[in-house]
Amino acid sequence: MAARSGCRAKRVGSGWFDDNESRPGPLMPLRPRTGAGFLCGSETHPPMADGRPAMFNSSVMCRQLQPQHADDEGRLGNWTRGFVAGAPTDTLSLLKDINAGICDAISYRLRDEEGTQLPLETLAMASGSCRDIAAPFIEGVRHLGFGARAVSGYLFDPDAGVHDPGSTHAWAEVYLPTAGWIAFDLTHRRVGSSNLIAVAVGRCNSQIMPIRGGFTGASDDFLDIDVRVSVGPL
Repeated sequence: MAARSGCRAKRVGSGWFDDNESRPGPLMPLRPRTGAGFLCGSETHPPMADGRPAMFNSSVMCRQLQPQHADDEGRLGNWTRGFVAGAPTDTLSLLKDINAGICDAISYRLRDEEGTQLPLETLAMASGSCRDIAAPFIEGVRHLGFGARAVSGYLFDPDAGVHDPGSTHAWAEVYLPTAGWIAFDLTHRRVGSSNLIAVAVGRCNSQIMPIRGGFTGASDDFLDIDVRVSVGPL
């Protein structure tokens, strides 16, 4: 499987960051129609723990365990804990219930504005883009002790034509010790990485936005970006 991109710009800025600071990197040339390969997962999962929450070494998960936004009144935490049954809850069943609950509570809405809505804001508005819908899930499961992260990439539609472009998409992943990172597509009520092509992962959506920033140039300058996604066996 490969994702092809064409861009008429000649250079792009690069950079890197850690928890404390970000530093600019050198300008890198862009080559038109450069192919890039990514792995597309399956819907099957290895056996996983039955207990909840999943226990693992917190030093490995770092900040993926910590909620990002303040929840002083406990609204998001209490909302998420409402999915926990009285008896011991199976881990995957619990996460599926939260996934379905968010899908029922929030409707998809195309939104071109930059940034991501706050999780409580999205729940109150009951609508948002794919990245907005993923945020309450990520924050909510962290309140239950799970490590979670945001993912950005492409959604491949196997029913579309061979040369139809893939859609940019955002979803969430939860870490389980005996299964690794499990994908949850909150927009489509799906579990598993089938047809999801991950390009970037981060603690929050602001770290992995596919397009962000501005351009300064002549009024007649024209920037064109073309992305096509094709899937094939390895």
